[in-house]
Amino acid sequence: MAAGFGISGGRIGACGDDKRARLFIENMSDSDVDISRMRRKKGSTGQCACLVDAGGNRTMRPCLSTAVMFPVRRR
Repeated sequence: MAAGFGISGGRIGACGDDKRARLFIENMSDSDVDISRMRRKKGSTGQCACLVDAGGNRTMRPCLSTAVMFPVRRR
């Protein structure tokens, strides 16, 4: 929205400390998106494929292996 229509926008969320995160943050900054509320976490950045058909129907396929971590309880 910021780059295409000149509307101010921002992103709230988290990303990892990997190459994908650096590229994402660089692209958002270059497009004047406010990323001041983005948090960095250790590990990989999550991924999601967004598919849109000719009728505008959307399907999202997240790769949860990098986005979800379960704590391990040790005995």
